[in-house]
Amino acid sequence: MMDRRRVALPIRLRQEALKRIARVIGEPRYDGPSSVDAVFRRDAFREAGPATAWATRAQLLMSRIPERFPRCVVPAAGAPDDVDALLVEAERLLSGDWPLFGQRVRPFDRDTAWRRHPSSGTLLPLPHFSRASLASEDLGGDVKEFWELNRHAGVVRLAQGFHLTGDPRMGTLAVSHLLDWSEQNPPGRGANWTSALEVAFRAIAWCWVWGLTAKSDAWTPAAVARISWELHYAARFLMRYDSVHHSPNTHLTGEALGALYIGTLLPELRIADEARTFGISVLQAEAPHQFLADGLHFERATGYHRYHVEFYVHATAIARTMGASWDATWQQPLRDGLDAMHALRRPDGSWPVFGDEDGGATLALWAGRVPQATPILELGEALHTREPSPLPSPAGTLTWWFGQRPPQRPEQTRFGAIALDAAGYMGAAEQNGWYVIVDAGPHGGDVTGHAHTDLGHIEIARGDSRIVVDPGCGVYGHDVRRRDWYRSLGAHATVTINGNPLAQPSGAFGWAAVAPTPERVHRLDDCGWQGRLWYGIPGTSGRHERQVVLVPQCGVVVVDWISGLDQTAGAWHWPLATSAVTLARDARWVRVGEVVLSWAASDAIRASQELTPRSPRYGEEAQAVSLYLSATAHGRLGLVTTFTAAEAEMPLLVVGTDAVQATLSCVGGQRLDMVFRPERDVHCTGRQ
Repeated sequence: MMDRRRVALPIRLRQEALKRIARVIGEPRYDGPSSVDAVFRRDAFREAGPATAWATRAQLLMSRIPERFPRCVVPAAGAPDDVDALLVEAERLLSGDWPLFGQRVRPFDRDTAWRRHPSSGTLLPLPHFSRASLASEDLGGDVKEFWELNRHAGVVRLAQGFHLTGDPRMGTLAVSHLLDWSEQNPPGRGANWTSALEVAFRAIAWCWVWGLTAKSDAWTPAAVARISWELHYAARFLMRYDSVHHSPNTHLTGEALGALYIGTLLPELRIADEARTFGISVLQAEAPHQFLADGLHFERATGYHRYHVEFYVHATAIARTMGASWDATWQQPLRDGLDAMHALRRPDGSWPVFGDEDGGATLALWAGRVPQATPILELGEALHTREPSPLPSPAGTLTWWFGQRPPQRPEQTRFGAIALDAAGYMGAAEQNGWYVIVDAGPHGGDVTGHAHTDLGHIEIARGDSRIVVDPGCGVYGHDVRRRDWYRSLGAHATVTINGNPLAQPSGAFGWAAVAPTPERVHRLDDCGWQGRLWYGIPGTSGRHERQVVLVPQCGVVVVDWISGLDQTAGAWHWPLATSAVTLARDARWVRVGEVVLSWAASDAIRASQELTPRSPRYGEEAQAVSLYLSATAHGRLGLVTTFTAAEAEMPLLVVGTDAVQATLSCVGGQRLDMVFRPERDVHCTGRQ
């Protein structure tokens, strides 16, 4: 197993040389069924005889496909729970209505649709991929919208529809889309070939489409020849132009998975063994780099952790289907990664957003656009023979892999700490109750392209209600101003001190300066759970300390101390999950659904609220309320913010420069007194 990171620079130099050569001599071209003679092994169809016509060999190949991975066993008795919703989506696709980041588009009302930007309709040129522009002004819009359509999730949905119903329209259209795409996007030409990861996503989709539609009459010998050749070229491209030098993150592991898929589905290809070996070796070598000690992905962006775990779950499923054992090298890191996903879930089963979230999935087999962890957890647990997740599955994911629904088990009462110490996330949750998670770790990973300035950011939920949320990030490269806002300190549930932004962005995916790494402690005690983080304010002698307590059945208390500055101006930001917020007349509390947010400070405090953008998924944007608190002081400044149930009595808060006293009245009549002091653990005086 070779770690290609050690030779990343020579690999990069070789890639650049290959690009220059290809620009001169051109990329390989498909010249009809005769082209397949060069891509299949000599003994691939030995039983048919060396002189057998391609039509017979194609028929033999198609007879083998259903027995290979993915098996896609979906017997009638085990049909997915969401079969009706899947078929509704497939019917909409038949009519030309395609989903795109929460929008609906009709790309196939135009010709050459696979080369047109789905929003603007701009027809993209076909320069060599190394010279193709990804700038929004050249594309007519965001390149991610163009790539999302070309990942072919919609084609997979049509293939699922054919597999479930046998409707020839769905099988014919699915195969037709693959052939049309091949005609419109010659190998190595245009924006669809600029990212090897996009090639991998597309290859994975094509493998599943082939597996799901193998019985369709649309698979003529000519179609089999064309798609076989295209997958051969895709595998060659992935091995030549992988991202080990410039994007050794989920790009690299996703590309490896794409090569593994091709080598597994079509072992008859000359390149299959090499592609399979490449995919396995990269996934093995990358596991210790990509998984932190606590299981989270090293970039510490929860959306990309989902991708990361999904890649390894897919690779594990392939290994188990093949009866292979090469997945053993990453089983413990993958188990830790699945545990991290479990730990971070909110009580309603959703997942918080830290850092970028691109809203996609490697393979969305479930109905609707659900960029959540549950389907991946379901499959990962099944592969590890764990008990299934207690959360109901919206996807029926196991049905597509194993032909069975996941068994259910009763939900259990849970209260416990969340501790991802390597990533820097800490918090606690109670089943169907309060949930808090605090970002107390480094600014992203070694490569911080997907990081945000969210030091000290807090996510809070109560049962099915989300209270404080990350704003997400609805844009990447095509609107740097908006992207910078989404990545800023002031967009998160954080504190800005004397206008210090803590980090400075440089371009859409870079940073000229990153936020400091805080120190932190956390523990369970008589209060429930408490955590503290603190750090020095860059360029000053100042210090910020944040204390967070979750009291089961009572609420969450956050206390901030700012010290070491002659003049202190603190600005607190609370991005709320909804626009349905009621600010009290005395501006001392707001009601957010069934939760009351109240505050007090050691000096005069001002409160205001305004509508700010939220991006629950990439490409989507909504308006919600952010609460802003501000205070100034000479010397130390303290502020306490509480989150309690609306049906409970209002907290009693007394704030000085050296201590905060908070009395919480909990649901059921209990009362809890707490004393907060700088640089000390919180003291609870007991429940009454």
